[in-house]
Amino acid sequence: MGKSSHAWVFKITTDSNQYAPNAIQKDVDKSLDGTKKVNLEG
Repeated sequence: MGKSSHAWVFKITTDSNQYAPNAIQKDVDKSLDGTKKVNLEG
């Protein structure tokens, strides 16, 4: 693909919601239990 000076955006309209959250754990703190701390600064 080469350089382009245009961007395209499309919106598709439907009669029903297309997104259904699929999260088992709704509590963020509980979902992070057992994970190690990560140094994002390097």
